[in-house]
Amino acid sequence: MWNLTCAHVVPNVDYLSFAIESWDRLFGCRKAIMTRLARRHKLLLNGPPHYPRDIFHDGNRSEANGIIRRTDNFYTLTSNLHFRSERVPGLTRISKNYHIHKVRRALEKLKFGPLALVIWQPEFVDMLGNFGEQVSCYYVYDNFVDYVGQDEEERRHIEEDESRMLRMVDIVFTTGAGLFQAKNRYGNAVNVPNGVDFDLFSRALSPDTPIPADLSAIPEPRLGYVGTLNEKVNLELIEEIAARRPGWSFVFIGPEKLTLDAGIERFQSLRKRSNFYFLDRRPENELPGYFRGLDIGLMPYNLHSWAYFASPLKLHEYLAAGKPVISAPIPSAGQFRQVISMAHDPGEWIAAVEDALAHNDRETRAERVAVARANDWNTRIELIETTIANKIAEKQYVGKDLVDHTVGGVESSGPHATSAYGGVR
Repeated sequence: MWNLTCAHVVPNVDYLSFAIESWDRLFGCRKAIMTRLARRHKLLLNGPPHYPRDIFHDGNRSEANGIIRRTDNFYTLTSNLHFRSERVPGLTRISKNYHIHKVRRALEKLKFGPLALVIWQPEFVDMLGNFGEQVSCYYVYDNFVDYVGQDEEERRHIEEDESRMLRMVDIVFTTGAGLFQAKNRYGNAVNVPNGVDFDLFSRALSPDTPIPADLSAIPEPRLGYVGTLNEKVNLELIEEIAARRPGWSFVFIGPEKLTLDAGIERFQSLRKRSNFYFLDRRPENELPGYFRGLDIGLMPYNLHSWAYFASPLKLHEYLAAGKPVISAPIPSAGQFRQVISMAHDPGEWIAAVEDALAHNDRETRAERVAVARANDWNTRIELIETTIANKIAEKQYVGKDLVDHTVGGVESSGPHATSAYGGVR
């Protein structure tokens, strides 16, 4: 990992980003980081490619075609002719080249300056080097190859694309210790754990923040999980603890996105329990009230899923609300052991909950809040900007060094030789 010794520097760049989420589905670290970068830089987010069938079905398109201004500096670009077809790779290549041309025209029209390219998923590896970017970044927030529902061919494509990406980009940003260890193959990774909108979630500390009626009607103590319910959640663990402690209320707040039959069946079984409550998705601005009404924040992750490498946003959201946190032993949670508890089996989880309920004093809550404040998203943006500024300066220095060592128009082939994409090999 690089040793960043200089003070925070805001690089004089605009941002070009590729992600599989469209604007209306943007969430998580992608939304938090890009919206904050757009406060000081122009940012163009490219919407996901369509499948060929989407071209002929308007109902499958989530956004209007073309450039749309979302905020002062945040723009999105969607093209109805940007698509992927695994069966017809030739059409995919034609579509890709067309979209590259469209992106270049959009950058020119919006008068973007020097570019930092930020790619969020491996499938966009072919976008590297097409826009004269000063610096290229791959932002790894999940171990994509572990997603459920993928066949071996899909996993192979992801591994191949990501291997190319890790080798070719200037910077690999990772969102946790586990991902950093897995993705730092070429010594170009920087760990940027996920952060928190501290101003928003610390509202849970205020007595003026009302607890929503649907939550206040649930008996205490309330053990809450706030986030997407999918295969990363260990429902078997929750079911066993709920059976052994029927006096505890288990509250799940967020969308249900289970895809495997076993998980769906277990979820339906849980919903029949009198101490399990599923409140579904709630608007983000209402979440502080729900956090205020919880007694414990849960991170009950399945360690045999992509969650092992996750850096959960809910960790610092719970802490900003002053709540005790109990987590499965994932690497990204380990560095916060001083303010959270970690548990393996149901017995340890029960003991951790009992201890948290018995020892939730004001001083302990203040320690949690202080950790969350130190991990506000603004600190993450500073690290991202400083890293990019350092890399641009490094590349400019290397470029000057190459010019100084060029004789008769022939570039030397020493240790500073550059790659085809302008980065240092």
